[in-house]
Amino acid sequence: METKGMSEYERERQKRIEENRKMLEELFPDGTSLSGPVVRRGPVVKEGTPESSKDGDGTYGSPVTPRTRARRSLVMPRRNPLRKSRATNGTADLRPVTRSMTKVSSGEASLIDGVEDEQELRKVAIRSRKRRHSEEEPVEIELDHNPVCYKSKINKVAIKTTDKVYDRINGTTCHQCRQKTTDTKTVCHNRNCRGVRGQFCGPCLLNRYGEDIREALVQDTWVCPPCRRVCNCSFCLPKRGKPPTGIMIHEARDAGFDSVLEYLEKSNYDY
Repeated sequence: METKGMSEYERERQKRIEENRKMLEELFPDGTSLSGPVVRRGPVVKEGTPESSKDGDGTYGSPVTPRTRARRSLVMPRRNPLRKSRATNGTADLRPVTRSMTKVSSGEASLIDGVEDEQELRKVAIRSRKRRHSEEEPVEIELDHNPVCYKSKINKVAIKTTDKVYDRINGTTCHQCRQKTTDTKTVCHNRNCRGVRGQFCGPCLLNRYGEDIREALVQDTWVCPPCRRVCNCSFCLPKRGKPPTGIMIHEARDAGFDSVLEYLEKSNYDY
């Protein structure tokens, strides 16, 4: 190929084209013609910006053709032809892997072995997830015989909702309403009770369970509703397979009941 009069850039470009041509001819010895002429596009010159190359003598010569990436229309061979396919004996498992399939616990391995359908496998994963999250574990009640609250703390209880003062830093959390307030909460005397499970504010204990917080604080045998498995908060009800009730005290009182617990137990409430 005639290279006389070409700039250094053009000579380097033609050299790379020939190298690529030889490589493709080695990969595709027959069935592919690569002898056609190379089509060169003219440069796209913006206004006010010279796009010419500088020759060795300091003068500007022919315009520079921008280097563009050719679109690959040929199917390239595999990098490692000796690598075996994932399919075994010519058959491949074409079932898509879903998130539920990857989250099945190791304890379900024996069940998965007999599963032939993705839908059945999804059901196995859902059953496993329900067992982990949707069942309320029974709590063994064992009294701790700790002393009751001091009178100064009993005087700080909230009887009505308007008595509550919100404080996200120094406040304590009610298990029922999850609000962090400064009023005194109940103390569960079951030594197996953990976290905020035994903490209830006065309004929640009265409206949801019909109990007076002041009486609960002076009893060294008082056990919280979650430990008694009668809690009707939005966290405990789903664990027993029942939907949350929302604010129900007004509906309960309109029906002639003093608390939500009494309404749920005696009215045959349909969840």
